[in-house]
Order: sequence, then C-alpha cells, then structure tokens
Amino acid sequence: TELFKVEENGNATFAGTVDIAGAIDENVFTITDAATVALDPDNGTIQIWTLGASRTATDSVTAGQSMLLMVADGSSYAVTWPTMTWVGGSAPTLATSGYSCIELWKVGSTLYGSHIGDVA
Repeated sequence: TELFKVEENGNATFAGTVDIAGAIDENVFTITDAATVALDPDNGTIQIWTLGASRTATDSVTAGQSMLLMVADGSSYAVTWPTMTWVGGSAPTLATSGYSCIELWKVGSTLYGSHIGDVA
C-alpha cells in the first residue's frame, strides 16, 4: 500500500497517521459580494464576506470539508442559507457590527452550520 501519493494536479494523499511538526497555514479568502455566493472551502478555509445587500449562499462544500465564515453585516441584511442543519436548530441572527463567525462542515450529503460567536 502506498503511504504517500502526489497526483498530477498537486493534491497529496496520505495513508496512515500523519504527524506535522510545525504550523499549518490556512488560506484566508475574501468573498466578492454578489447576489448569490458559493460557499466553497477550496477558495480558503477561512473566508470573509461583507454583505452589500440581502444575499443567497449556495453549497459548494464537499463531504469532509469545513470552513470558518466571517460575515460582516452593518445594515441588517439577511442571508438565505442553503439547505443545512444548524446546531441549535436555526440560522443565526447576524451581528450589525463586526463579524458573525460561523463554522460550516459537511458529513455525507448534510451541510452543518454553527454560529460560534460575534467579534466586534
């Protein structure tokens, strides 16, 4: 069995336990605001989204992926979220100052979300 494989696209696959003796740097991505925005961890596992109006988010999360979404909503705009299961039962009310921090992850075909707090 191969323990390590690098594919032509640069992706690496590991089998067994992987020990990392240093830091892992995550990509921070600023979402370009639009009427519809794809939530896609492939762009970065930390994403910042400043709402310019009420918006619709779509699910581009693959099973096993997760991301931290920081939403700035200074004007009481709303986000229409994709079909998902919210920890606590319902989508959060976004803070009107600073960021609402939301963790998203997918298991199988179910997208989950949790409002982890607000940052001024």
